Amino acid sequence: MVKKLGRVIAIISISIASIILIGGIVASLIDSDRANNTVIVGGNRIEIIEDFSPPERLEPGVEFKKDVSVTNVGLSDCYVRIKAVFTDSDMEKYCIVDWNTDDFEYNADDNFYYYKKELKQNETTESLFTTVSIKTTYDSDGDGTDEAISVDEMKDFDILVYAESYQSRGFSNYTEAWKHYRRNKPID
Repeated sequence: MVKKLGRVIAIISISIASIILIGGIVASLIDSDRANNTVIVGGNRIEIIEDFSPPERLEPGVEFKKDVSVTNVGLSDCYVRIKAVFTDSDMEKYCIVDWNTDDFEYNADDNFYYYKKELKQNETTESLFTTVSIKTTYDSDGDGTDEAISVDEMKDFDILVYAESYQSRGFSNYTEAWKHYRRNKPID
């Protein structure tokens, strides 16, 4: 009986030693750790700045202030483009807008005005335009003869302003950046 008990203790001891040995081997082959790493994307963020003084009465010859620019409030330097759309095409043809073509380039293919300079963080573009004037005459039939515009032809309208930005890093100028955007933009 003592021999049997000795054998049982020996088998149990060998089993425990084997489990500890196998556990140690597995522990040395397997290791894990976890670290949380946060990556912050620079990101573009712009705000349209608008100073608008509507006229008291809409009539031919009236001029009113509408000063439009864009400020870079994001973390990344960027290039900016702006679109200004009249809500009434009749009123658009009766208006003269003092577009800033020194600092912006108009693209007739997409109707955007492209700001030619890189816009650094917290900088504001030059004004795209500052005033809108209602003409007093207009060549309605295209014969080269202007006719007086009457007050009856005046309609309420808005000039809607929309702006987009594209990160400037990696691009030497605004045309290169916006070409890259067009090649890589998601399908509409």
